[in-house]
This record gives sequence, structure tokens and C-alpha cells, in this order.
Amino acid sequence: MKASTLVMMSLLALCVPQWAQSSPQPQLTPSDRVELRIASHPRIHVTAEVVPLLRQRAATTHKVFYDKLLTNASAYCVEELPFPLGMGDDDRGFGDQLSEMAMAYLISRDRKYFDGCLRMVEPMLKTEDWGDNLGLVVGHQLAGMCCMYDWLYDDLDPALRDRMKAKIHRQAEILHTYASEERVWWHDMYLQNWCHVPTSGLVYAAAALAGEDPEAEKWFRQADHCFTNVHLALSPDGNSEEGQAYMTYAWEYILRVDDISRTVFGRDHFDSDALRNAPGVMIYCSLPNATRKNSGMVFGDGRRHIEWNGPTHMLFKSADLYSDPYSQSFALWMVARGIGYASEAAMFNMIWYNPDVPAVPFQQLPTVKLFADSSTVYARSGWDEDATLVGFKCTSNTSDHLRKLFPGRPIAGGHAHPDAASFQVYAFGRWMAIDGGYSLWKVTEEHNTLMVNGIGQLGGDSQWFRAQEAVNAEPCRVTNTAFNPRFDYIRADASGIYRPKAGLVRFIRHLVYLKPHDILIIDELEGKDDSTFTWYVHAEDEITRDGNAFSFSKGDVKARVVWLAPADFTADIFRQQLTFEPPVDLQEQTALAISNAAKAKSTMFVAMLNFYRGDAPETDARLLGVTDGMAAIELTRGGKAEILMVDLDAGKAELR
Repeated sequence: MKASTLVMMSLLALCVPQWAQSSPQPQLTPSDRVELRIASHPRIHVTAEVVPLLRQRAATTHKVFYDKLLTNASAYCVEELPFPLGMGDDDRGFGDQLSEMAMAYLISRDRKYFDGCLRMVEPMLKTEDWGDNLGLVVGHQLAGMCCMYDWLYDDLDPALRDRMKAKIHRQAEILHTYASEERVWWHDMYLQNWCHVPTSGLVYAAAALAGEDPEAEKWFRQADHCFTNVHLALSPDGNSEEGQAYMTYAWEYILRVDDISRTVFGRDHFDSDALRNAPGVMIYCSLPNATRKNSGMVFGDGRRHIEWNGPTHMLFKSADLYSDPYSQSFALWMVARGIGYASEAAMFNMIWYNPDVPAVPFQQLPTVKLFADSSTVYARSGWDEDATLVGFKCTSNTSDHLRKLFPGRPIAGGHAHPDAASFQVYAFGRWMAIDGGYSLWKVTEEHNTLMVNGIGQLGGDSQWFRAQEAVNAEPCRVTNTAFNPRFDYIRADASGIYRPKAGLVRFIRHLVYLKPHDILIIDELEGKDDSTFTWYVHAEDEITRDGNAFSFSKGDVKARVVWLAPADFTADIFRQQLTFEPPVDLQEQTALAISNAAKAKSTMFVAMLNFYRGDAPETDARLLGVTDGMAAIELTRGGKAEILMVDLDAGKAELR
């Protein structure tokens, strides 16, 4: 084998994931071959032909990104550095910073950024072991060092280049051994960021040293085997079992790996429903008046914003890859609001934003969307800044898609929550019915769903969501939806997600979002024996009671919960102390917990939630009755009465 050629896979053997397949296909046989596509440097994310275009765009279409890149890089040039560098979990950010400084120098040719790279890479080289040599720090620092090595190749002193090459080789070899021989716990956890990030380090190392290190082929083979299965596992609706915040972490590293794999090695994974649909998740979970630190409605671990890793650069990449005008529009909208400059996002905005992709206003999209595989719905009154946004989720955190591919085995989930049949509401620019967020102890009672006999859902009551407990829970999914201009209806079955000792037989939740500002919830409940069912809603501030009505507010926005059934109930209002992953947005929340006063084998809960400004809500509700599986609720708006009919068995709703 020539030193300039990397033996890989036959182009004829390349297969794009087909989402109708029921199991992963055979991977990477020794006879598969493909040539190294680009023998010269640079080739990681940028090529020599692209650099002049980046310099041109830096003064025109990309100026806002370029200015931010230089601002970031200038700060990193003088940042105090720890020694040893690479031992702590927080040190992973230095890998990102190194690549940003390298990009700043590649475009500007300003020596201070080159010197900044030298200053940072030295302690990285002198640290023998990066953390435990198998985690997130290694992935981030390998990416940063490989970008510097590749982009600044011709400017580096040969002796330093050899030291960097030796360090990249050492860390990649350790990673490869862990993944291929010792089969470290994350090696086949295909939806876990601990799989994506370290394995991406093998791709960066292979791309940096291809044609120079005979082991590069081996590193890429292992990584490509992994990421082929990652693509098979990804939900075709674009969402993530671990929530929208961790979704962006995965999305970025998958795109980074795919970008290198196609450009350098000819391995193309971009024909993916998951990647095509990921921008839609970001669009629909975004807050109407999004700001940098308050931008998204997140289920699972997350902090009310989706800027951890962009997401503008991922949106720009999707817009370019798939000629997606809505992704382009949404990314530009976020940029205009000052969102999308976190860490390496500025650098990738420079690389991945194609100003020639047309932008069609995302506000032309429908106001509601079901992400079917992940059983998540986002619905809103409109796309204006005062709009109401309702989120609803009902899943065991393992989708039907994954059950078919990996029966009985979860491949992610630690950052998920036991929150099936839970909802959130953001109205008039305020958080109203809230979710606890990034908790270090996953419990059902911190979410807007039910407890049964004081017992929560499978997978909870643990620091990490225990996905193995919940992987086979059935039924647990959104079963019916109906969307129209007047209301959005959701029926969900969460009967199978509770711990067996709860004795739950049936939990069907019907949620009717009555546009623009009201929600009706009907819960059909049954236990094996007489049971206590407890209904939860959470707010940031005080909740007060007046008979069967409960009120809370945030600023000038108000909410009212009217309890319609059963008539005999108990209510408890208390502050929940939350345990958070720092830094935190919320330390505690107020819980309203409503239970049937007397234990019952079966019952039906009915509640009306109003969100409003001013003295009184827009809508009053009265339960007329339930007959032959049909619930009738009288709604009075502006002196006009209508009847909402909910066919509980058929999963349908109608306004008369």
C-alpha cells in the first residue's frame, strides 16, 4: 500500500441507511476499498480551494460570523490555561478553542492567533493522558489538535508537527483499543454523546494523518462502523430520546463526522431522514421570543435554551445539503436575535453557511407538528412573539424504530426523564406550566403528568434515567392526533410506563389545545385495585386556590387551572426543591398536586387551563357529562357557548 493512499471501502459497497430496514446491515469487510480523496492539507472541513472564498466572505456575507470568530479567538489567546491541560471534564472546551484560533489564523493570517495555538497546544502535548483517555475530553481535544495540524500544516515547525502527530497517534490508538478490543461501554451506545464524541476523535485523527500514519485506515474503519450504526439508530423524525438539548450535541458531531467522511474518504451518510428532519425539531421547539439563554422548550436534560452547540451552523449545513429554505430562514432569524455563537458555532457558521441557498420564511410552516417516532407534539397559536407554545410528550424514551433495530436493548437514555404524558406551556413570552429541566435526580413528580399510589414511571428515581427498565414498556405513545385552525387534539396512552407496584391498568390522556390560549385535559384512569391518582402541574412562583380554581402568574401573564372532575378531590400546593446540574436556571418550582379524595379503581380527571393577560381568562368551561365514551364540555367565550365533544374511545374531538 502506498503511503499516500488510504485503503478503505469500495464505493460500490457503500450503503445509505434505509429506514424501512428492521436490523443493521453487515458492515465493513476487509475487501472493501476506497481511495483517499484529498492527499494534501488542509482537508478537514475546508480545502485549499475554499480558503480564499472564506476570506472574501469574511468581509461580506459572513462578516457577523467572522467578527465573532475573531472575538472568541482573541479571548482564547490570553486565557489562563490549566496545567496539566486535558485532565478535567471542563477541559474539553480547550479543544474547541484550539480549532477556533486555528481557523482565525487560517483566514486572517494574523500571527497572534498562530501564537495562541502554539501556546495552547504545548500543555496539551505535555499532558500524557487526557482524562481517562476514553471520554469527551479526548474527542474534543483530538478534534482541536487535528484541525490545527491540518489547517496550519505548512506553517508548523516540522519538530512540532512530529510531536503533534505522535500525540494524535497515541490518543487514537488508545481510543481504538477501547472501542474495538475492550469494547468500552459506549462503543455501541449509538445514540449517546459519549459514543459520538470520542469516536469522532478517531475520524479526525484518521483525516489528519491519512497517508502519513499506516494506522489511520484502522481508526477510520472502526469509527465508520460505529457511525453507520448511529445513522441506522437515529430517529427518522429527527428528534432525540435524550431531549432537544442533547440532540444538538449529537447532531453537531454527526454532521462533523459525516462532513469529513464524505469529503476525505468518500463515505456518504447524508442521505438520512433523521438529518433532513432535525431542523424541524429546532424550529418547532423554539420559543416565540427566543433569546440567547431562553430559546427552546426542552424535554429531558436541558436548560431552556438550544444554543449549547449552535444550532445555527447545523441549520446552515442542513439548508445547504438539502436545499432547505426553512432551515436557512430559521438560522438567519436566530442570528438576527444574537443566537448561535456559542463556542465553535462561529467557526462552523463561517464554513457551513451558504448565502446562495434561498430562504423562505419558516413562519409559513404549519403551527403544529407531530414528531411521530418520538411521540412528541409542538403546537402554537402562531409564529408571533406573543404566541402560546404547547409541548407534549408521551414515550418510554425508546421509539418503535429502535425496538425493531435493537429489541430489548436501549442504546441511549441517561439524559431522558420519566415524563411520559407530560406537557409544558409558554405563553405571552413567559414560562407558565413548566418542566424542571436539567435535574440530577430523575423523578416523575417534577413533571406535568401523574403519579399513581405515590409511584412514578419506569426508568426514574435515579441519577440517570434507567432506560433498560423502560425499553419494553407498552403501551406508551401518542396514538391519535387531529389538527385544525380552531384546536389541536392529542390522545396518548401511558398505561404501560408505570412501575408494576403502582398497579396501574389504564392511563389515557386527551389534551385539547383550544387556540389561542386554553388547554383542556381529560385523563382516563384505572388501577388493579382502589388507587390514588395524583395530577401535577408546575409553576415557577406561588399558586393560590379559590374553590376548584387555582391561579398563578409570571409577570403580567396569568394562568388558571379549573378542576372540573372529580368533584371530590384533594389539592396540595408546595415548593419542590430541585437538584440541578450547574449552572442552573431554576432551583425550585411550585407544584400543584390534585388527587381523588377517596381511593377508586377507576376515575376520570378533567381540568381546564387558561393562560391570559388582563383581569379574566377568555374561556370558562363546564363539564356536562360523560355518556357512552363521549365527554361533553361547555365552553363559554365572549358570551358565546360552544360544546366540545371528545370521543374517548375513537380518539376524536369536535367543537359544536
